[in-house]
Amino acid sequence: MITIIHVLIGGVGFVGVNLAEELISRGEEVLIATRRRSLEKRPAIAARLRSLGAGIHVADSLWSLDLEGLGGDVYYYLPGTLTGGLKAMMEAHVNLLKHVIGVLEPLKPRLVLVSSIAALGVPRGGGECIVYEEEEHLAGDREYPSLHMETKALGEKVLIENERLLGGWSIIRPGVVYGPWGYHAEWRLLSIGVKTRIGPRLGRGIPHIYSRDLAKILADAGEGVYDGFWVNAVDPLHPDIWDIFNSMCRVLGRRCMGVPVWGLVAMVGRIAPRTSPLKLFYSLLKRRCRYMTRRVRNLDWTPLEDQARGYLEWLKGI
Repeated sequence: MITIIHVLIGGVGFVGVNLAEELISRGEEVLIATRRRSLEKRPAIAARLRSLGAGIHVADSLWSLDLEGLGGDVYYYLPGTLTGGLKAMMEAHVNLLKHVIGVLEPLKPRLVLVSSIAALGVPRGGGECIVYEEEEHLAGDREYPSLHMETKALGEKVLIENERLLGGWSIIRPGVVYGPWGYHAEWRLLSIGVKTRIGPRLGRGIPHIYSRDLAKILADAGEGVYDGFWVNAVDPLHPDIWDIFNSMCRVLGRRCMGVPVWGLVAMVGRIAPRTSPLKLFYSLLKRRCRYMTRRVRNLDWTPLEDQARGYLEWLKGI
């Protein structure tokens, strides 16, 4: 049996640790290419990766990583940022990706770009909408109210323009990721809210995906299942944030109350700068668009209550 070497560029994070768990459960070899600062910033994730048996290759900068020397068969590009100005977002989503593709050219590996559902922008017009993967890359009339949206789209275009340099490629666009290892602020706040039994009710669904479902989609992409395609990795449920919150309450046997917050989110989102995560969140939700997939067909999506159970078990464990 031939073991495939999977290299996770920027893998010491929420998505990276879930992906590493999935790949290693499939018997694959995993190497993490990361900055020294990321290991120091996320010691729990670093410890988990080591306990899984993942190799960790460290440099002071992602720009100086010896990617060629790792000899990977599949590379996953994971760097991304929700905050910072144009320079920081261009570096993470566009310029570094261009550099990585150039470095990998002699190897002709498969490259999986972990993008974002935000790269689709917001379709122009009014009313509700359903947004599937395009017949042509990013075809259609779109707006990009947030810099995160705009630079993620530019990063995808970099990959499409340089696809000839690679042995295979795919673009996976996660929605809002929820589940084990969800250290982001929104999930920490929800966890605190469960203790008070009062949670937010948006009155509209969010394009979300369970972290372990996303890991399965990415691992499949590494096997070539989605070669040559872009994939919307979004749970078809599109729950309200209240549904996620209330599922955690049910798992814990608690009765919780929802407080409407969309008015406040909309008010802040309209005036937030293009660099703000609030601008991104508001822009994705304001038209009630459902971001759906036609390409992910053989995945048993994890039920919401099981997602909550998985997240809470992880939270209890740390």
